[in-house]
Amino acid sequence: MITASITVVCDPLPDTPFASGAWVRFRQTSGKQIYTASGFTDSFSGGPSAPTLTCDGVTQNTAVVQALPDQGPFHGGPALVSAFFFYQTAISCGPGCFQTTGNEGGSTPWLRTSFRG
Repeated sequence: MITASITVVCDPLPDTPFASGAWVRFRQTSGKQIYTASGFTDSFSGGPSAPTLTCDGVTQNTAVVQALPDQGPFHGGPALVSAFFFYQTAISCGPGCFQTTGNEGGSTPWLRTSFRG
């Protein structure tokens, strides 16, 4: 399992925070083989916890994401990482019904990173 910490600053949107989350992906080569890992964390207002991101244009949100290898073991050395986040607001349209009113998201290109051996 790979633990990644992602920092996000996002702008405010009108209405009530409804859902937010973050994803992370890793790629590493070993010989001719390419290994991948991915993981996400998210939260919905309809569930047991509030959105994981505070979007006010200032707050530096830190999301900790656990990525599980899809195949093969990762090893010490260079790798690539990419991250994505989303944030949604909504209004209630009745019991158990929410209408999304705003969406925001962002992603990184593939960035170089390294694992300790």
